[in-house]
Amino acid sequence: MTQIATVFARTGLRQVTLEEVAAEIGANRIVFYRAFGSKQAVIEAILTRMRERLLALQDEPWDGAGSRMRRVLEVAREDPGGFIMLFRHAAHDPEYRHHVDAIRERVARDTLAALRADAPGEGALARELSAYATADLAISAISHWLESGRKDDAAFLDWYIRTQKALAKAWGLRDRRPRAR
Repeated sequence: MTQIATVFARTGLRQVTLEEVAAEIGANRIVFYRAFGSKQAVIEAILTRMRERLLALQDEPWDGAGSRMRRVLEVAREDPGGFIMLFRHAAHDPEYRHHVDAIRERVARDTLAALRADAPGEGALARELSAYATADLAISAISHWLESGRKDDAAFLDWYIRTQKALAKAWGLRDRRPRAR
């Protein structure tokens, strides 16, 4: 599936036929069709797998933004085509956008529940904006990092944590989640 996802990530969801995907990965077209049935079934399988893997991370005990982001980046590294396919292509396709929306909403909801606003009056709005901005920043940053071809994930994680801390400070927010032991 990772080879197939790489083809879709490079070409887009609508710009390539299943025959072209099969040929590119060296699969027999007939076997490919029997296994999947349709291009939509292949796309759904890849997107569902990536969505479920990322949502499962949200169920893990909280051990800080750095630990969570490291695990998200590991999943993205294991299947960069699937990650890019999901967040660069499916995000803009009405038929497949629900996969991205599910992840974004879950991350934002969990973040919103964890943030405490110190700024009276603007607290609720600041928390909500921060929660969605956090989800969007994580998705965009990892996508760009993967597409850049850079391999120094420690540098990326350092940048991400510094950025999140700066944003939280600017917005007057603090994370109130206890860390897992």
